[in-house]
Amino acid sequence: KKGSIMSTLLISLISDQTTPNLLLIKEFPQVDRHLFVTTPEMERKNQSEHLRQATGLAAEQIEKIQVEADSLDDVQQKLEKVKFADDDHFLVNLTGGTKLMSIGVYNFFRNLSSEMFYIDIRKHTFRKVFPVVKRKENPLKYELSLKEYLTGYGLVITNEADINALIRDSAYTTAFYKKFLSFSEFDHSLISALRANRKKRIPLDETESTMLKKRWGFALEADGYIDKHEIRYLTGEWFEEYVYNWMKTFLKLDDRQIGAGVSIKRQDVENEFDVLFYHNHTLSVIE
Repeated sequence: KKGSIMSTLLISLISDQTTPNLLLIKEFPQVDRHLFVTTPEMERKNQSEHLRQATGLAAEQIEKIQVEADSLDDVQQKLEKVKFADDDHFLVNLTGGTKLMSIGVYNFFRNLSSEMFYIDIRKHTFRKVFPVVKRKENPLKYELSLKEYLTGYGLVITNEADINALIRDSAYTTAFYKKFLSFSEFDHSLISALRANRKKRIPLDETESTMLKKRWGFALEADGYIDKHEIRYLTGEWFEEYVYNWMKTFLKLDDRQIGAGVSIKRQDVENEFDVLFYHNHTLSVIE
C-alpha cells in the first residue's frame, strides 16, 4: 500500500532467540524504520520489548504486527495491512520466528524491492539468500556487549557501574595471589577474623595495620580502619578480581564484554555471578 515517504525498513521475526535479530539490527544502523513480526506468545514473553531495549531503538521507530505462528494466510493478510511506500526498500531477517512465519514473510517480500538474510551465529556471518548473489556470506562486524546480550533475553544488570570497578588494580592482585600461596597460619587467622566482619567498617590495632601494610602491601584508605569493601577483597573477592583480570587479558576482552561480581535480575529473580563474560558469541560464567 502507498505511503508518503520512501524509506529502508528492516523486518525482524520475533522468537525466543533474540541474538540473530539484535545482530542484524546493529549491522544496519542506517535503517529508517523497523517492522517486528511477532506472535501472541512472544508478546506474552515480552520478547519484542527485550529486543527493543537491547538495540536502544525508540518505540516510534518500530511497528509491530502479531501473526499466527502456524498460518501462512494470516502472515500474508497481516503484512498486506501494513502501509508501505511504492519505493520502500526492505531488509528481511529470516532467521527468527517459526518456519511458516519465515516462508510467509519470504513469499510476501520477494515481489518487492528487498534483500533477505540468514544469520549464522557460529560463524558470525550473515548470508544473503535473496536475491541470488555470487558472494553469499558476509562477516558480521558488530560485536555484542555483555549488557546487550543479557538485555536481549530480559536480564538486567543491577550493579552495572560496579562490574568493572575493581577494588585493587591488576598488578596488586597478581602480587597478592603469589603472597597468598605462602600465607602462614597467622595470615589466615587474620583473614578469618576479617571474614566475621564482612559487612562492617572496623578499627584495627597497630599490629594488624602494620601487617596489612608491610607484610601484605595493602594500603588502607583510612588509617586505623578497614572498610567493608576492603574486607570483602581480602576475604575472597581478590580471587574474583584475579580471575577477571586473567580472563580479560588472555581473551583480549574489553570492559563491554566482561564483568566481576555481576548481579542480574529477571522479573523478581536475582542472581550474582563471580565472573561473567560474552565471547565468541557465547555467554560464559565462572564461579
